[in-house]
Amino acid sequence: MKKQFLLSLIACGLRVVLGFVFFWQISQALGLATLGEYLYVTAALGYFGTLMDFGFNLYVLNTGSRSVGDMRPLFLRLVLSKLILIVLSLTILAALYTVAFGEQGIVVTVVFFLVLVLQSFSVLLIQFFKSLGCYEPELSSALINGVLPVVALYIFHDDVSLVELGLLILAVRLILILYQLWVFLRLTVGQGWNVPGGLVCQLLSDVFYAIQGNFKYAIYSVLGAVFLSVDIVLMRFFLGPEDTAIYGTAMRVIVAAILLFEVLIGVFIPRLARSSELSPIQFRFDVRKFATIMMAGAGVMSLILLSLGPMAINFAFGTEFADAGQVVRFLTIVLVLRVATEVVGSILTVSGLQAFRAKTIVIVLPIHISLNVFLQPEFGIWGAVISLCFSFLFWLIFNTYFLFKNMPVVPV
Repeated sequence: MKKQFLLSLIACGLRVVLGFVFFWQISQALGLATLGEYLYVTAALGYFGTLMDFGFNLYVLNTGSRSVGDMRPLFLRLVLSKLILIVLSLTILAALYTVAFGEQGIVVTVVFFLVLVLQSFSVLLIQFFKSLGCYEPELSSALINGVLPVVALYIFHDDVSLVELGLLILAVRLILILYQLWVFLRLTVGQGWNVPGGLVCQLLSDVFYAIQGNFKYAIYSVLGAVFLSVDIVLMRFFLGPEDTAIYGTAMRVIVAAILLFEVLIGVFIPRLARSSELSPIQFRFDVRKFATIMMAGAGVMSLILLSLGPMAINFAFGTEFADAGQVVRFLTIVLVLRVATEVVGSILTVSGLQAFRAKTIVIVLPIHISLNVFLQPEFGIWGAVISLCFSFLFWLIFNTYFLFKNMPVVPV
């Protein structure tokens, strides 16, 4: 457990540091207005990436660790499921192109959509590595995914457009996915694919069953992604690309911190899933340990960002981004609420109550969108901050309510 935690923590640290360096390079290369367009395109297209994921990442973590000898058949079913979802995503994207992405152009849209496709498969493979108890590939993946774009953009930073930036990221994602596939095949050597010869209909039936059976994970994942980025998408239309860049930069700092805690959750979930089946006493102990570590860490991280966030942004990005530093201070509240929400939600998931997480996001998402629609035009960026704080508070309240209502003995 300690080794797994350490490797995931190092990998997360690399992703955060190198990802932030890359974002800083992007901000300097593109400028404030074009950076806003980049943030909008990646956020809006991100919805399709989440649709392609369809909650399978959480599904692999929660179930793959219980069937490590059948990883290849599970991987095959999920890959075919993702291909079906990619076709669905392309259909929706084509219908929405003129309204949502026409201003950015078809080349930008296609390139960044392909980036999302490769990223979706890459993240899925990392969850398989974790379920197999092998965390070293996560670390090497973080190095490949972090170092290559930083070096490439350093070389070409003098003259880079949004299209060229997308192509650069796409090339890195392709190299990464090839490496991860090689590692996966090596780790699962000796396992069969369990595909009966000629029974294509049976395989397709299994694929559609995987999509249908994972709906409770997917609805939470898809709507959760909308929740986390709809403020940026709406801001692009309400306030313009420059305010979007300021708010998006502040959110990048908070999301980097959130990523750290999501990695910790990924380390704990397989252990919680096993202990929930083996021993109620052990499960209770693991849950308390999980909640204590996560909330203590969130408190410490929020204090660090509260005191150092504005200074760090001014130093790294310049006075043009000074307002982002003040936004970070208020978004530390969001960090604590987000971590608390995920702690309670993870307990629901490993206890087989994932459907209630989906119910929660179905309730909270319309509230969140409505708050942004009413508050952003009136209060600008601060309207988005207020909306996010209240929405996460509602999310935490509903998750906690469903946990205490539906578990015979709450393990906390």
